[in-house]
Amino acid sequence: MLGRATKGRAGFISIHTDVNIDADLSHKEKEAFLQDIEKRCPIADNMSGATRLSEQSFSFCA
Repeated sequence: MLGRATKGRAGFISIHTDVNIDADLSHKEKEAFLQDIEKRCPIADNMSGATRLSEQSFSFCA
C-alpha cells in the first residue's frame, strides 16, 4: 500500500489523552467527571467495545 508496511494492525497501537479541566471542582470531582465522560463518550465506547462493522459494495462508473 504505497510503500507502507502491510503487516500488523492498520490502526493506532494506543491513544493517549491529556486533560486539563478549568472548573471550580475538587480533584475528586474532576476525576468523577472524567469517569462519567469516559462512560458516555461514543468514541471511547466504540474503541473499547465490540462494535460491529459492515461494508457496502459500490462501483465507480466512468
